[in-house]
Order: sequence, then structure tokens, then C-alpha cells
Amino acid sequence: MNTQQLILKAKQYPFAIGAGLLSLIIILLIYFRSDSVPELEQRYDYLKRQNTILDSNKINSQGLEADLQKLNTILININERMLNPSDRARNYHYFFSLEQATKVKLKDPRQELVEPFVTPASKKKKNKKDNKEQAFVSNYYIEASGTFPELLELIYQLQVGYFFARITRCVISPDSSADPSKLKIQLNIGFFSKSAN
Repeated sequence: MNTQQLILKAKQYPFAIGAGLLSLIIILLIYFRSDSVPELEQRYDYLKRQNTILDSNKINSQGLEADLQKLNTILININERMLNPSDRARNYHYFFSLEQATKVKLKDPRQELVEPFVTPASKKKKNKKDNKEQAFVSNYYIEASGTFPELLELIYQLQVGYFFARITRCVISPDSSADPSKLKIQLNIGFFSKSAN
């Protein structure tokens, strides 16, 4: 068969020739694209996961502005309640207001040392550098004398008071005064503070 006979046969059966050529093109496309099918399936799975995450974020973001405003209000409240170690007059006024409220007699409340606030979780990741604002603990030593209920009231007022406080050491002993109902308390208290200055 020469070329002219092939052209005549093709003219006699145009549909069969067209279908054959189309089949050949499809087979070649499948053959050459078969290498990229796993890659395309991975891409499809990735995009499907991303779409699920975006849908979830869209649902969860409802009311986000109101929640953010609440969090900002809480953060402002927390910052206001942090002790400022350099404002000693305000700090001493706080202690002496506790003295008036609880009827105990305070003896020389004094600031000892200001150290970084460390949580058990941050102890584990010592090597990682945090860009977060560092919080501190201002340690105070307080001696007071009073009756047992008055001393308990002092401890309670420190725990629920304006500043965030943690009592780290508490020693109660008899007072050396003539009144046997009087006790002496020695407290080491850590106040959550914003800066070490």
C-alpha cells in the first residue's frame, strides 16, 4: 500500500480514522501524565485539608472581635494589678491599709529582691529564647503581730487583695509581748510585677 491508497482508505472511513487518532492521543496523554498522578493526588489532599481548616476557621471566627475586646479588657486589668517595685510609697501604703483592715500590727514590711517570674514550663525550655515581655516577682518580707483570727485575716487579704500575691513562707510563733493571745507571723510574699526597675 502506498500513500495514495492510504489517503483513499482514510477518505472512505473518516469516522473510524478520527476515532483511532483520538484514541491514540488519549493513550499518549495518559501515558505521559501517569507520572504526575500521585503528585496531583497529594496536592488534592493538601488542598482538601486546607479547605477544611479554612471552613473551620470561618465557623470559629464568629464573635472573635467581641472575644478580643474582652481579652484586652482583662489584660488591662491584669497590668493594673501588677505591683510596681519602684513605687515603694504605693506599696507601703498597700501594706499599711492591710494593717488597718485586719487590725494586726505590721513591723517593717520590706522589699527584698526582684527576680524573673519562672513557671515550671519555662524551666524546661531554658535554651529557647522568648520574645515575650518578661514578668517579675517582687519579694517582700513582712512581720506582723496579732491574734490568730487577725493573722488569718491578713493572710486572706493578701491572697485576695488588689495585687497578685503568693505566700512562699509563713512562720507563726508566740509573740514576746505580755498578752498570751498575741502571735507573731513572718511572711515571705512574692508579688507579680511588671518590671524589675
